[in-house]
Amino acid sequence: MPVTAQLVGQEASSQESRRLMLLKQLTSLRLLLREGLAVRGYDNIEGNLEQLLRLRAEDCPNLAGWIRDHKYLSVDVVNEQIAIMSNSVLRAIINDIKDARWFAITADETRDVSGAEQFTVCVRWVSDRFIVNEDLLGLVDVPTTDSATLYSVLEDVLIRCNLLIDNCRGQAYDGA
Repeated sequence: MPVTAQLVGQEASSQESRRLMLLKQLTSLRLLLREGLAVRGYDNIEGNLEQLLRLRAEDCPNLAGWIRDHKYLSVDVVNEQIAIMSNSVLRAIINDIKDARWFAITADETRDVSGAEQFTVCVRWVSDRFIVNEDLLGLVDVPTTDSATLYSVLEDVLIRCNLLIDNCRGQAYDGA
């Protein structure tokens, strides 16, 4: 067998192995996110993601090398994976809302533990099976809580989600 064919075969095998390890990392990350568990530890101490991957490495020897390499376990890479997953969930929610057509908006501002103001935007809608759903579209940091700022944030969220205000059939705000 020619050397080039051997190299190509070895590279294809290596790519397939890395793809499988990445899928194991993504499924582990999805489990932690779905359960609402922390991904990373405190002060760079081994977090839940790494512990779960070490547990899974007992059944998959290639995963131990993946963890040692640490190339795809950096904060930036894991945060990007989380962002991709959250965008996928948000797109699915928005598609369900569009299928239902009519929706109501619930919005409220709140202060987080650091004292920063955040504006929550939720949408309530009814499925074709008459199941009432209420989904959080996001938390938006707002500099002030005056009506003009909150209106522009709400308008921006609806535009970004491609939800038509004409299909809004109800609004609820905190005592406003």
